[in-house]
Amino acid sequence: MSSFFGLSWRLAAVDFKLRNEGSYLGTLWYFLNPLLLFLTLNFVFAQRLGADIPDYPVYLLIGILLFNFFTRTTLDATQAVRESGFIKSFTFKREALVLSVVLKHLMAHIFESGLFFVVLLLLGLPLYSILIYFLILFFVAIFVFGCSLLLAALTMFFTDLANVWSFFTTLVWFATPIFYSIEGQETLLWVNQANPMYYFITASRDGILTGVVPELQIVIGVVLFPLITLSLGLYVFNALKPKFAEMI
Repeated sequence: MSSFFGLSWRLAAVDFKLRNEGSYLGTLWYFLNPLLLFLTLNFVFAQRLGADIPDYPVYLLIGILLFNFFTRTTLDATQAVRESGFIKSFTFKREALVLSVVLKHLMAHIFESGLFFVVLLLLGLPLYSILIYFLILFFVAIFVFGCSLLLAALTMFFTDLANVWSFFTTLVWFATPIFYSIEGQETLLWVNQANPMYYFITASRDGILTGVVPELQIVIGVVLFPLITLSLGLYVFNALKPKFAEMI
């Protein structure tokens, strides 16, 4: 098991380093990317959709950071096995290729979280709130790993899945209450009952902005969705991985 995590970590670290070599902005881009999106959405929606939402900048930023981590990681994971250059040459647990993608994006997320820390500081909110954020992020990472396993395996047989997934996550972005409140919108509330990101984002906002324990339904969703997705992802990945080498 230690060798599995060790290989995943080394692959993630190498890929993270290679992605930033030759870049003028380097790791700074991981901070600038969510910052620019945050500033744009805050400028456009703060006086309208966010007028009745207390501490709207933090409300908005929580949604952006968690959803960005989900979309970037899972989309990158669709090519984790397909683009591996040594899957035919070495014997190792193929799951390490997928876990390395998740770990790589967690590294990038550390830089993005610096923006969250700054916003908390500027608004005078307790800085220990960032611990609540990282607690929720733990469950998000498990959920994302499960999704990534599933997508990485299926993309070996359905090459257009990455395009379909990109379009699907765009739809989910607008359906998820990231820059608006879902209160009073019964149809959207009903739709989001099946949206795992809704539970993660809502739990983070409840703990950070109001300091209360989320409703039982939200807590169950935060714990249950990662377990179901990880179990399904591992099952499908292990069922299909004997055929990976011949599909490349």
